[in-house]
Amino acid sequence: MNAETFRSPLGVVRTLNRAVWLRCPLCGAPWRRTRWVTLSPRCESCGLRVDRGESDYFLGSYTINLFWSLIAAVGIAVAAALLPGWSLLIYGLVLPVLTALTIWLYPVSRLMWLAVDLLLRPARPGDFEPNGP
Repeated sequence: MNAETFRSPLGVVRTLNRAVWLRCPLCGAPWRRTRWVTLSPRCESCGLRVDRGESDYFLGSYTINLFWSLIAAVGIAVAAALLPGWSLLIYGLVLPVLTALTIWLYPVSRLMWLAVDLLLRPARPGDFEPNGP
């Protein structure tokens, strides 16, 4: 995929959509999981690394995961405000629901950050090397 493809609106939507469905943002192949919430370190099809060789690369995916959790917390708070009789039950679900949501969305947020990073900074040859740049 060339840089012009990433710059078009359709290319941006395609790249982000691939990440949401746990596919490689670059080639579209399914990204293999080693465990339920752990992704393989690289795409089996094109060899793109999930961390792109940087020590603090996890911060972007952490931010995306935090954002989704905050949106869910606001949704739960709004539901509790709109359904006053159910408030105690709804507030009792906040911690379990948010915990499950953040764990469930962790692999998605890692690939979402990889997709955003690829849109901002196209892939380099070092992103495909086994030991990094």
